[in-house]
Amino acid sequence: MKFGKFLIILSLFIFVISANSQNYWPRDQLVAHATAIRMNNSGFDYVEEEIAAYITPELFEGMIENPVYEGNGVEVNIYNINFTTPPSVDIFATTDGINVGISIHNLVVDGEISLLGICDCDMTVTSNPLNISTTAVVNVVNDQYDVELHNTNVNFHNFNLNVDCPWFCEIAGWLIELLQNQIESYLEGMMVDMLNNEVPTQIEEFLNTLPFDYTFEVLGIPLTVTMGPDDVEPNNFGITAWLKGDITSETGHNDCVPLLDGSYKTDDSSPNLRGVIPGTNISYDVAIILSDDFINRILFKAFDFGLLCYELSPEDMMELGLPAPLTTELFAGAVPRIHDYCYNEPMYIVVRPQEPPIIYLDNTEEEPYPITLTLNNLMLDFYANIFDRWFRLF
Repeated sequence: MKFGKFLIILSLFIFVISANSQNYWPRDQLVAHATAIRMNNSGFDYVEEEIAAYITPELFEGMIENPVYEGNGVEVNIYNINFTTPPSVDIFATTDGINVGISIHNLVVDGEISLLGICDCDMTVTSNPLNISTTAVVNVVNDQYDVELHNTNVNFHNFNLNVDCPWFCEIAGWLIELLQNQIESYLEGMMVDMLNNEVPTQIEEFLNTLPFDYTFEVLGIPLTVTMGPDDVEPNNFGITAWLKGDITSETGHNDCVPLLDGSYKTDDSSPNLRGVIPGTNISYDVAIILSDDFINRILFKAFDFGLLCYELSPEDMMELGLPAPLTTELFAGAVPRIHDYCYNEPMYIVVRPQEPPIIYLDNTEEEPYPITLTLNNLMLDFYANIFDRWFRLF
C-alpha cells in the first residue's frame, strides 16, 4: 500500500463508538478506551515496506556480540554480514498477536574460528533463503507497552559452511566442515535467542517514546491533550491499539460554571472491530477511533474550563446579523414597570451552562447509529444599562 493511500484512509475513517460503564469518569482520571488506532491486515502492507527497509546487514551486525561462541578451546567471531535487500516481509494479525515472517535471500556471513588459540581459520556461511518467523505479543503493563516474541523460529535453507585454515590446521578445518549440521542448529538457536532478547527491547523503546501529548489554544486558553497506552486487542482481521486520555489546562476550573465530579460515562462496551466499516461491506486499512466517552470528556472539559460561558454585547449581537438590536423594549410586557428605569436600552446576555453537553450514540437502533447531543440547564442572564450601569434583570 502506498503512503498516500495510508494518509487518506487515516484521515477519512473516524468512527464514533460507545465505551464502558458507571455514571461518570472522575474529573482527574484518564478516560479508558478514549481513542484508538485500528489497522486491518490489509493496512500492514505499508508496515511491511517500512520493516523491510529497516532490516539491513548493519542491523544484524549491531546485535552481534563477539565472540558469538566461546568454549572447549573454540572461539567464533563474526565480522561481516551481507544479503540482498530489501528482504521479503509478511505481517498479519490473529487473536494470538502479530505474526511476522521474514525471508532473507543470498545471506553471506564472514567470520573466524579459532582453535586452542593456535589455528585461526576464516569462516564463510551462506544460506538462501534464511527464514525467520515469530509472533509479537503486545500488552500494556504499568502504563507502558510490553512486547514479547513467541514461537520464534529461524531456518537456514541451502546452508553451507566453508572453512579456510592454515596448512598445519587443515585437518581441523575438515572436521569443522563435517559438523555442519550441528553448527547450523547452533546458529539457528543463537539467532532465536538474539531476536527474543533484542527485538522486544527495540520495539518497546520505539512505542514508549511516541509523543502522546499535544498542546494548543482555544479562545486564548492553553489546552493539553494527554494520551497513554491502555490496551492492545488483536483479532483475525487486524489489531486495535487503545489509548486512555484526558484534556487538561493550566487555568483549571472556571467559576462561571459549577464544579462537577466528572464527565458522562456510557454503559456500552467497546466493539470487536472487523475488516469492514461497521454497518457496511466496505473494507478499510487504517482507522482512527473515538469513543463517545472521550467526546463527552472533551465537552465536559470545555464546560469546566469556561469555554462555553459567553458574553454577548449589543455589538456582538449586531455582528451575528440580528435584524434588530436586542433592547429592553422586547421585554416590556414580561418585566413590570421596566419603563420606570429604562426605555429601549440595549441589553447584554451572559450564557452560563450549568451542565456540560452530552453526546450519546444509540446503538440499540439499526446501523448507522443515531447520534444525540443534549444540553441541559442552560442559564441566560439578561443585563440592561440603567443609569449608565449594567444591572441584571433576570
